[in-house]
Amino acid sequence: MTPLTVYFDGECPICNFEVAFYQRRDKFHLITWTDITQIPDGQLPRGKSRPELLGKFHTIDQSGRWHIGVDAFHAIWQRLPWFSHFAPLFITPGIRQLTNIAYRYPSHYCISSYYTKVTAEKEATESLFATIYHEYTRVQSMVLLTRT
Repeated sequence: MTPLTVYFDGECPICNFEVAFYQRRDKFHLITWTDITQIPDGQLPRGKSRPELLGKFHTIDQSGRWHIGVDAFHAIWQRLPWFSHFAPLFITPGIRQLTNIAYRYPSHYCISSYYTKVTAEKEATESLFATIYHEYTRVQSMVLLTRT
């Protein structure tokens, strides 16, 4: 079986639980786990954006083929001992459609939790810069007043 790289949302508790579970079972180390919240924009895979990667598990195999969402789980399970016997369930008609529907809620939760945190951090940073700028202009005004 060929190696696989998995891109996951490290800010999502569901994703972290699942990744830890799979990592313990990856006895042959065929899977590289990449937390997309910890890599800079310049290191994102070519042609992929952070919001796109945050929405669902994304995997890329050695041939450069992307597997997204339920297809990513199929690719992961193919590489895990014991799970490989059940991997074909993900591509079985009917079951595949049901798992795609079931996968929508957790992926929505994960992406929104990441952006809530990022938005809060951005607002805090902007507020800090606004405070610094306000204090700078206040001090600058005081300096000008003392010169006259």
